[in-house]
Amino acid sequence: MKQKTIVIVGASRGIGKALLKLYAKSGYTVIGTYNKNVKAAQLLSKKFDQVTFIHCNLAKLHSVRACAKKISRITPSLDIVINNAGIYTAGGLQQLPIRALHNAFGVNVTGKFLLTQLLLPLLNTAPEAKVVFISSRFGFFGNVEADSLSYTLSNSALIMLSRSLQEEFLHTNIRIGCFIPTVTKTDRFTSAFTREEQMAIQQSKLLAQPIDTARKIKAYTDSLRGVSIGVDARVPNELFHKIRLETV
Repeated sequence: MKQKTIVIVGASRGIGKALLKLYAKSGYTVIGTYNKNVKAAQLLSKKFDQVTFIHCNLAKLHSVRACAKKISRITPSLDIVINNAGIYTAGGLQQLPIRALHNAFGVNVTGKFLLTQLLLPLLNTAPEAKVVFISSRFGFFGNVEADSLSYTLSNSALIMLSRSLQEEFLHTNIRIGCFIPTVTKTDRFTSAFTREEQMAIQQSKLLAQPIDTARKIKAYTDSLRGVSIGVDARVPNELFHKIRLETV
């Protein structure tokens, strides 16, 4: 069988790093992207022979275009793209600089849109290609209490992007997915929650290690066939009750 190739966006740390290890051990040729973690990317490239890293700053469109060109030089075909990278910036309407909002949309939405668009010729050559966007429960339910406006808005947009692309590519060789993980112990965990919130989450059953979340994302991706949004079972249904729904 032909060795499959996967692109993992944001693969030098956290969930992306765990995904890279899982797919590399499963026999995939893995192309990972990084932005600032040069040393981590170098170490992972040395550890796995079939892993290649490419720099990509999702907030800079020229960087995204350069990344896509480099990927096309490495492989003529892509089986999977997992859009994993993301940034969190605290602040509500009164505190958030507009530049921070633009940057959040650039990394969390626009950069992923452009990279996926540029990789379409490679995805079209695969018999059954898959593109999966990793969003957040913030965007899925609406985070109405924390001062996480840019993160919530951009992740909501990412979910809608996924749903729109699912319809656009419904009758093609490309399947589009979106996965909502539970709270995962990454760098973002310490930046998005107060110390009291972190302690409460750690005492609950909501917190997952990166490898646990990566396994769920891989299982969702491997089984992706139709139109779906995957939600980690640990995400509590009570979050729905934070949103008041009225029919008119």
